[in-house]
Amino acid sequence: MKHVSYCLFTLVLMFIYEHSFAENGKLLATSAVGPVEGGAGGGLIPWAVLTGYATQDEIGYSATMSEADVSDYSLSSHGLAVSAYDRVEISFAQLRFENKVGGVDIKQNVLGIKAKLYGDVVYDTWPQISLGIQHKTLLNPEIAQVLGASDEDGQDVYLSAAKVWLNGPLNRTVLVNTNIRYSKANQLGLLGYGTDANDDAELSLEFAAAVFLNRRLAIGMEYRQKPDNIDGLTEDDWQDFFVAYFPSKSVSLTLAYLQLGEIAGFKDQDGTYFSIQGSF
Repeated sequence: MKHVSYCLFTLVLMFIYEHSFAENGKLLATSAVGPVEGGAGGGLIPWAVLTGYATQDEIGYSATMSEADVSDYSLSSHGLAVSAYDRVEISFAQLRFENKVGGVDIKQNVLGIKAKLYGDVVYDTWPQISLGIQHKTLLNPEIAQVLGASDEDGQDVYLSAAKVWLNGPLNRTVLVNTNIRYSKANQLGLLGYGTDANDDAELSLEFAAAVFLNRRLAIGMEYRQKPDNIDGLTEDDWQDFFVAYFPSKSVSLTLAYLQLGEIAGFKDQDGTYFSIQGSF
């Protein structure tokens, strides 16, 4: 609770104190929101865009608090990110995964770096393309060891492409993002990486789309394929349906309905997701 209160306090300060370039530079909402693994993206996956609104001669920052609550589990994430010169993003997030029934508590640190390789999400004809790496470290790996994970820590590598059409269907602004991820993570790495029976990394697809109802309000969905490495424990793909609100460039609010399928033997893990992000 103390950690949550501190994060909320930090976000309130960001909202009150807008940096000198907060109302200039990039268009509103082009910094996306904060995924659970940190950086810029949607709730479930990173996007090709970089956090904050920094242009080529600026540095941007963001802080994010996310809470997911499904039938048998809860997941909280607190993250910080910085982007430099519209070229690179460095992020850190700590995830806390809890089983409501058994009281299992798993914590994981995620250190990420994302580099923009090509393009601009709005002004170029072709999509903006970015390459990202996430290094994940379990702080209490006992559950992963019991389940037969080959490694406690590991890396995800992903290639991301995003494009915004300002005058899309029905004259609405539309965003589409697609990722290709190379990973052997078990449930985001919260249950370790790989197993003796299946220790090879796999390619998986991730997808997001959003439509802006006006310049501050967007609705959309995300889909994330998941590797299935642990014998006897099905790992279903994830999806969400979200509403994101951008009252200013300093803050964004996201509410989503989650459909996560089976997690560690518990089926039908549906529920809600909420995220607040401060940027400057």
